[in-house]
Amino acid sequence: MSYNLKSQKGAYLENIIYNDLINRGYDVVIGNLEQGEIDFIATYFEKKFILKLPIYYLMI
Repeated sequence: MSYNLKSQKGAYLENIIYNDLINRGYDVVIGNLEQGEIDFIATYFEKKFILKLPIYYLMI
C-alpha cells in the first residue's frame, strides 16, 4: 500500500462514519471541548452523542 493511501485512512474512516450518521438521520457537526477536538457531535431528536475515534484505529 502506498504511503499516500496509508496517510489518508483516517480521513476515509471519518468520512464513512460521518456519512453513515447522516444516512441514519443524525445532525452531525465537528466539535471542540476544552480538552481538545472531538471528531463528531451527533444529535438525534433530543439525544446528543459525542464521538472521538481512537488514533490507533485511524493508523491501521
